[in-house]
Amino acid sequence: MKKILYLIFSTSFLFLFLTTKAQNSIITDQIELGIIASNEKDPKLRKIAIEKITDQIELGIIASNEEDPKLRKIAIEKIIDQIELGIIASNEEDPKLRKIAIEKITDRIELGNIASNEEDPKLRKIAIKKITDQMELGNIASNEEDPKLRKIAIEKITDQMELGNIASNEENRKLRKIAIEKITDQMELANIANNEEDPKLRKIAIKKMGKSKN
Repeated sequence: MKKILYLIFSTSFLFLFLTTKAQNSIITDQIELGIIASNEKDPKLRKIAIEKITDQIELGIIASNEEDPKLRKIAIEKIIDQIELGIIASNEEDPKLRKIAIEKITDRIELGNIASNEEDPKLRKIAIKKITDQMELGNIASNEEDPKLRKIAIEKITDQMELGNIASNEENRKLRKIAIEKITDQMELANIANNEEDPKLRKIAIKKMGKSKN
């Protein structure tokens, strides 16, 4: 009986030891790979190390500090952490690499931040197309300077109050028309029918009244 218990204990201890060692080995490997990726002079060896790294913090460090844009690209393509991608999208100088980061972002806060603060309209467009949050889209529709980008945001809005706000306050007649055509709420349509100065837009609202009810 003692021999059996001893055997079970020994086997369990050995399994625990090997598992712990394997886990520590993985952690050590990632740190070692990060050191090679950061300090190795040969770019080919840095490339090999970067391709083997999975740790998001290590990849973020490389994406931020690596001088070679080709190697930064490899690191960025491996990053899935939304905060790390947001940092790259905000701080990376190469617009092509910022584009890669933005295309991988799904977090609504990070996308909203890019849509509001990114200087390149092409990159703002990518972020806006990925946004589904209605308040964020309404904010873009109200504050974005580029009418083409406001149009993209308006076309994605379904919230009736947001559409009503755009229909009432948007200066661009074509964009007001897009918003009005998307409105189904009877109170919002009535408000437009009574207050819109453009007779053609009032006509659209009046025609839609009574056709659909929320």
